[in-house]
Amino acid sequence: MRKVLSIVENEIIKNTAKNYNERENSLNKTNKIVTIAAGIGTLSTLFFLILILNDFSKSQSYKRQLEAANTKTKSLLKNREQLITTVSHDLKTPLSTILGYTELLDNSNLNKRQLYFAKNIKTSSEYISKLVQDLLDFTQIEAGKLTIENIPFSLNDVISEVGTSIQSIYEQKPIALLIETGREFNDSVMGDPFRLRQILTNLIGNAYKFTEKGFIKIKAKVAENNKILITVEDSGIGIAETKQQVIFEEFTQANKNIEKKYGGTGLGLTISKSIAEILGGKLSLKSTLGKGSVFEIELPLEFATSFPKKLLNNNLKTELTAIIIDDDINLLKLTTEILKQNNYKVIPFDNAAAALEAARTNPFDFIITDIQMPEIDGFLFLEKLKNSTALNYKNQPIIAVTGKANIDLQVYKKAGFTQVVKKPYASKTLLAAVNSLFDTIENPDTSNCVDNQIEQTKPYSLKSLLSFMADDEALKKFLISFTKNTAEDLIQLENAVAKHNVFEIKEISHRMCPMFKQIQAHTVSAILDDLESKDLTAEIIIANVTELKKRLTALFILIEKEQN
Repeated sequence: MRKVLSIVENEIIKNTAKNYNERENSLNKTNKIVTIAAGIGTLSTLFFLILILNDFSKSQSYKRQLEAANTKTKSLLKNREQLITTVSHDLKTPLSTILGYTELLDNSNLNKRQLYFAKNIKTSSEYISKLVQDLLDFTQIEAGKLTIENIPFSLNDVISEVGTSIQSIYEQKPIALLIETGREFNDSVMGDPFRLRQILTNLIGNAYKFTEKGFIKIKAKVAENNKILITVEDSGIGIAETKQQVIFEEFTQANKNIEKKYGGTGLGLTISKSIAEILGGKLSLKSTLGKGSVFEIELPLEFATSFPKKLLNNNLKTELTAIIIDDDINLLKLTTEILKQNNYKVIPFDNAAAALEAARTNPFDFIITDIQMPEIDGFLFLEKLKNSTALNYKNQPIIAVTGKANIDLQVYKKAGFTQVVKKPYASKTLLAAVNSLFDTIENPDTSNCVDNQIEQTKPYSLKSLLSFMADDEALKKFLISFTKNTAEDLIQLENAVAKHNVFEIKEISHRMCPMFKQIQAHTVSAILDDLESKDLTAEIIIANVTELKKRLTALFILIEKEQN
């Protein structure tokens, strides 16, 4: 039994040892496999990590390159815009001088040969002026900085005025001008009359340019989709179908012979199409080569009901009272004079604080206020006016008068201003803005609302001043006062320069500038603009003031000669 048990025990031990060895071998193999797998996994992870890091590094490098390229592109576009603006500004001054002296030559005793020379100089100068203005508009559109207004205006008057003014240039051509507008446009519509004029001037001008005889027909009607549809049709040379989209591209014309024969910059239609789209509409073309063209302008239709109007009963009140605020004494006198001549009662103030005090005790119908004033500007004045319950303010309309072009019109509307008039302005512009506020006053012709944007034809113009005055004698008295006030301001400016008081220099320059813009003395106003808005060194300020003094002396000598 012991022998049998020993054999069995040995077998069990032997089998157990064998199984143990097999398991140990299997475990070792498994460990090896796991180790190898882990090694492969680690290597794979490192490999892919290197690839990812490499891709990330390349992506960051590309991103930096794109950002650098984008920054450079923006810088180039900004520099180009600044260059065009600067060059255009520098061109306008000598061009205005050329045009001004050419006008003087036209009015002098010249023989036919000399008149022919003067006419050619004027034509070439006007062409360059048009090119400069087109470049400026194109740059503004490209940069998204084109300013758009939304004011009431007479569509009939705008179309008629543009059509007849261009017709007068081409009187020698046997072309019939036909204008058809619907009765619905007897009421004023909302929009931007200046930009619409720009589009119409390009289209009607092209129609006359490319039509030798026949007709030009301008129609305006309300389209089925409640839009304004204006068509300009001509019987001219027409445009081939393959070229009809090309002509809307910048610096492009239908064919290479157009520029040689008819002239032009190739920007007019591009600008017109862009402006139409900015106004919320579109410009399209239908044309047949040799038979004429039809341009269609489609714009949103909104009748002039969005501005607050004061309903007056003429039996109860025949005279309206206006509070006028302007820190420029000369402009304050001008505005006061024109309103008085048109039967308005005027309460003028040269500072906003005094106007607020007067508004507590004096009833008024509307307010005209300058925007950029010391201590209390136009926006702060309106805010104080609204927040003070002791005042006679009951949501009367308020007109903002401003020389700033970099503030969007919606900012004024949001602040609570009813109308905006930009400096320099003509008397008709101001009256159009005032009269549009009240139902009982017939709206005047607003076709001159953009007089301030028309190029001057001489170094200065007293036309806008004369429109404010009753007669030449009143103008002469005003100019004497203006000369005296300017001399006093110049003394104060020189004293401020001597004291190195930059704040006072800017304030005096701001006070002087609007009046010179009003008389279109752009050389003087440009110096004052620099003194007001730029941070200049002491040497440049002294040089500018010296130049300003010289320019003012020459300007007032010319004005005095004209008056005599």
